[in-house]
Parts: sequence; C-alpha cells; structure tokens
Amino acid sequence: MKKSRSVSHALIATGTALLFASLPAHAAPKNQREAFIVADRNGDQVLDAADLKTFLDHMADLGNSQAKKVRMLGIYSVAMRTIDANGDGVASVAELKAQK
Repeated sequence: MKKSRSVSHALIATGTALLFASLPAHAAPKNQREAFIVADRNGDQVLDAADLKTFLDHMADLGNSQAKKVRMLGIYSVAMRTIDANGDGVASVAELKAQK
C-alpha cells in the first residue's frame, strides 16, 4: 500500500510539474485547477497558508465571490481554518472541493 501511494504521488507530482512547465511564467491562471497548480509552489499537492493566499487571490481575480470576500476582508487565516477540515495545517484538493 505504501509503495503504490508513493508511486501515485510521484506520478501526480510529475504531471503537475509538466502542466506547470506548460504555463507561461507571466500567464494568469484561467481556472481553479491552474490557480491551484500555480499556488502550490513546492508541488506537494496541498496548500500551506502562503499557498492558500496565492490561490484565493487568483480565484478572486477569476471572479469567485467567496475568494473576493476573503481578500477584501483580509481573512485568509479564517479561510484556512474553515477549509482545513482535518486540522493538519494545509488545504488539500479534497478539502477545497468540499467547500463548494
């Protein structure tokens, strides 16, 4: 189980790196997936507090009303506590999807 998990994690990281490499450095993300990839600076498939701020700022730029509210009020730490359902200090894709 552990080996297959690490292999799948490596495949995801490789796919993310390839997708990130295909995005021009100056290009703004065009959707939620691209915003996540750009924000996930170390490619670990989760967003720490700094990554989440970047992600939410990109989502606000894309017109997401919740992200706009977070940015306007500067309540990024509240957003992290709300999103981080398991309390591990990072926001996963599953936790972000659960916010819809």
